[in-house]
Amino acid sequence: MAAGGGRGDQGIVVDENEGEESIFRRFRREVMRAGVLQEIKRRRRYESKKDERKRKAREAGRRNRRRRMMEEPRFPEDDADSEAARRARDDEKDNWEIDGIL
Repeated sequence: MAAGGGRGDQGIVVDENEGEESIFRRFRREVMRAGVLQEIKRRRRYESKKDERKRKAREAGRRNRRRRMMEEPRFPEDDADSEAARRARDDEKDNWEIDGIL
């Protein structure tokens, strides 16, 4: 049985000479990755619709945060922007000039 797919069908391919410890370790890792234990713990008690919406919003935020972190550059100031271009942008943002004074 191959790992992957939907929830509930976790499995691993076992080699002939593979030890029990490594089999168990790989299986446990696949179960954790699939979130089976979290789902079991969550279903132990009744979850109201309000709590379910909160949980799903929290999970979506976590997924989106991870996705945004992968897309955005970690240090935007280190882009291929030259120092001259950066200074020109900063000068454009300055609005210190007041009519008649400067």
